[in-house]
Amino acid sequence: MTKTQFLAYWTVSLDALAAANIIPVVCKVLPWTNGTNGQMQTRDDWMTDLEALVATYTGSVWVDFDTAIGKFRAGGDEGNLWDIQTVPDYDADGVHLTLLGYTKMAEIIDAAILTKYILL
Repeated sequence: MTKTQFLAYWTVSLDALAAANIIPVVCKVLPWTNGTNGQMQTRDDWMTDLEALVATYTGSVWVDFDTAIGKFRAGGDEGNLWDIQTVPDYDADGVHLTLLGYTKMAEIIDAAILTKYILL
C-alpha cells in the first residue's frame, strides 16, 4: 500500500463517520521496538500526514502515545520515540505491550477525549 492509498482509505472512513455524526478517535501507530529505523521513519512520515488529515474533521480526536509509551532509540532520527519503554515495563516482547502498557493507552485515550470535550 502506498501512503496515498493509506490516506485515501482514511478519508473514506472519516467521511463516513462525519456523515453518521460519529466523533472519530484516531490513534497514532504505537512505538515498535522490533521495527527497523526505515520502518519507523515511514511510520513517522505517514502519521504526520494522517494527523493533518484528522485535524480537518471538526470534533475529531488525535491520540499520540509516543511520549508516554515510547523511548528514544539510539541511532535513530533525532528526537525519535520509536522503542517501547521497558520501565515501567510496557514492553512484552518488542512488539506487544504488557497489561500495564495497554492500561496506559486507555488512560491516554481517555485524557485526549476529556481534554477535547470537557476541559476546553
